[in-house]
Amino acid sequence: MNESGAMRSLVAVGVVLALLLIVTGIASVADAFLDSDVASGQAAFGAITLLAGAAVAAGLLTSRRNPLLGIGLVAVGAITVAAAWYWMLVITIPIGIAMVAIAFFRARQTGWPRGAGTA
Repeated sequence: MNESGAMRSLVAVGVVLALLLIVTGIASVADAFLDSDVASGQAAFGAITLLAGAAVAAGLLTSRRNPLLGIGLVAVGAITVAAAWYWMLVITIPIGIAMVAIAFFRARQTGWPRGAGTA
């Protein structure tokens, strides 16, 4: 556990941002079902946002134990959010790049890629 406090706080910020995506997705799906307007696409948008947030959070939390999986999940979640929220590309792309960088540098602390796949 030679992880610095700064790295832990960056991971915590990334997980909080991912949780915001998860909460937004849940709220969007719930609103679509409460309004009985499931066919509008709002439920699908909410589900995509929910899954992307879950992928980012899982990727950040697993990047130390399994670096390749962690970086992949963060990248997939960030790309999905950027594609789904196309009008917010100016915000989501830099945040996605920062989260991928966090996962990458966190994985490098474990000796990745030399020790890839080892627990």
